[in-house]
Amino acid sequence: MKRVFLVLAIFLLATGCVTTPQPQYVDPLVSLGNAPGNPAFSNHKLGVLLSGNVKASMSHMEGARSFISSFGAFTNTTALTDADPQFVVEGINKILNDRFKEVIVIKDIDEAAINAVGVAMILDMQIHLGPQSGEQTTVKISGIFVDPDETEVARVTGNGASTVPWPASSHMFKPAASAALVQFATRLDDSTQLETALKTLKPATYAATASSGTNTNFPVAPVNVSFAASPPRPDDIAVIIGNADYGKLGKDIPNVIPAYADAESFKKYVLTELGVREGNIIDLRDATSAQLERVFGSERTFKGQLYDWVRQGQSRVWIYYSGHGAPAGNNNAAYLVPVDADSSRIEINGYPLDVLYGNLAQLPAKSVTVVLEACFSGVSQAGSLMVASSGVYVKPRISKVPDKLTVITAGAADQVASWENDKTISLFTKYFLTGMSGEADGDKDGRVNWTEMDAYLKNTLTYYARRYYGRDQTAQITSGPATGL
Repeated sequence: MKRVFLVLAIFLLATGCVTTPQPQYVDPLVSLGNAPGNPAFSNHKLGVLLSGNVKASMSHMEGARSFISSFGAFTNTTALTDADPQFVVEGINKILNDRFKEVIVIKDIDEAAINAVGVAMILDMQIHLGPQSGEQTTVKISGIFVDPDETEVARVTGNGASTVPWPASSHMFKPAASAALVQFATRLDDSTQLETALKTLKPATYAATASSGTNTNFPVAPVNVSFAASPPRPDDIAVIIGNADYGKLGKDIPNVIPAYADAESFKKYVLTELGVREGNIIDLRDATSAQLERVFGSERTFKGQLYDWVRQGQSRVWIYYSGHGAPAGNNNAAYLVPVDADSSRIEINGYPLDVLYGNLAQLPAKSVTVVLEACFSGVSQAGSLMVASSGVYVKPRISKVPDKLTVITAGAADQVASWENDKTISLFTKYFLTGMSGEADGDKDGRVNWTEMDAYLKNTLTYYARRYYGRDQTAQITSGPATGL
C-alpha cells in the first residue's frame, strides 16, 4: 500500500490531474523593492563566491523540473512554474544589487583583490524539495562575509519552509524561497557586525587607475562629452570591458593604449544618458578568457552572469568592448582577444564572436545592443597580432548578427580601428559617444536613430581616420527588426 500511495503522490505532482488551489506566496522581487536597505553598504563593492552547495542546489532544481516535464502533455504546469531555480537567483541578485554599489561574481580571494573588492561574500544555499504530500520543502540561504585576509566578519542567514499539499500539486518551492529571501534581506540590513566591518574598509574605487592589477601608464580620462541626465532605468544592464594591457598576461600581442579611457567614456554614457545604475554595470578592465566566459557564458551554456542579471522582458542590455579582435582557425572566424591570450593560439584562448552573439540572442531581455571598439583583421594600430606576419592582412569571417541584436562595430572586416593622434581615446568611441550626446540628431527631434548615427560617423570617424592615417574606416551598424534605440 505504501508503494502505491507514493507512486500516486508522485504522479499527482507531475501531472496535476486533480484540481487544487494555486500555491500562494509573497513575491520577494516585489516586496523587497520597497525596502530602503542599509545605506552603510551603498559605497562598497561586493565580490560573491559561490559554494559547491549552490551548484548542487541548482542541479537539484533542474533535475526536479526535468522530471516534471517528462510527462509531456500531462505535465503539471503549476508544479513546473513553482520549481523555478531562477526565482531564488533573481531574488538574491536583487537583494545584493539594491544594497551594494556593485556586485561581481569571483572565483577566489585573489580575484577579489584584482577587482578592488574590499569585502567578499561566500554564498551558500541548501534546497530540499518535499517529495510527497505532508512533507516539507526547505530553503536555506547563507552569506558568509570575509575581508581580504579571508577572516569572517559577519554571517547572515535566511530560512524558509512550506508543506507539500494534498494532492501533491506542487513542491511549494517558491513560498519557501520567498520566506528565506525576505528573512535574509531583513537580517542583512540589521547586521551590525557587517556594518562595523565595512566602516574599517576603504570603499571600492572604480576608476581604472585605482584598480589593483591595472597598469596606470595608460590614459584613463573619459572623453570630454556632456550627456543629458536620464530618468533611472533600474532594470537595464551594461557590460563594459576595456582591454588595454596585453603585455602582462598575453604573449606577442600589442597593447591597446586608449582602451581604459574608452571604457570609462562609455561608462559615463550609460550612467547618465542611459540611466543605468552603477550596481547594474559589470565593469571589467583587462578581461581574461575565464572572465569573458563567466559573464557571457560559453559554447556549453549561455547562462553566464549576465543571464542571471537580466529581468525577463524588461531589461535593456548594453555591451561595450574595447580591445583586440582577430581571425583564427581554418575558416578565419572572428574572436575577441582576452588579455591572457597567446597570439598563435587565438582559436583556443580567444572568445568566439559566434558564441557571443549566440548567447546574447538567448537572453530574455527587451533589447540587446553591442558596441565593439575592435577590428578583426588581425592588424591593429599598435601592430599585428599575428606572429611573424609583418602586418599581413587576413580577411575574417564576420559572424552573422541574430535578429534580436543591434551590433555597432568600429569598422568593416578589412579595416583597422584608429585612435586619436595623442592616443587618449579611440576615434570610433569618441565620435559614437559625441553623436549619442545629441550631435548626431540631424532632425533635432531629441532622439538619435541609427540612420542619423551612420551619417554622423561617416562625416566624423571616417573623415578623421582618412585625414590622420590615410586609411579607410567606416563603422558598421547591423540592427535586427526587433531592436533599436
